[in-house]
Amino acid sequence: MTVLRRRRSQQRQSTGRAVLCAVLVAGLLLAGLRMLHVHGSSWEWSLSESAAPPMISFRERTYHRADPVGDPYSGPAEQQGTTPGGGVVLAPPPAGEVPTVIGVRDGDRVVTYALSGGP
Repeated sequence: MTVLRRRRSQQRQSTGRAVLCAVLVAGLLLAGLRMLHVHGSSWEWSLSESAAPPMISFRERTYHRADPVGDPYSGPAEQQGTTPGGGVVLAPPPAGEVPTVIGVRDGDRVVTYALSGGP
């Protein structure tokens, strides 16, 4: 009887380990897919978008964050939208032309973004 009990105990342990490994692999896979999604929308390798990511899309155009991040934005301060991470996009009102510089308010700071490509 004791040999049978040991075998059952070993089977339960191996089954538990297999379930634990499957859960860990599934969690890592989901985290990796989330990181790919965030990277595709904002060029950040993280699990969530920041309010002022390295790249944003605004009015169907791509804008890149200026370096250094501390450069103040001095353009029009009218709210025109939000970033996926919750930042407030500051730009001139739509008037037919594409703004070459926009700002994103992230808490107390405003970050400058430049148009990628040309107008």
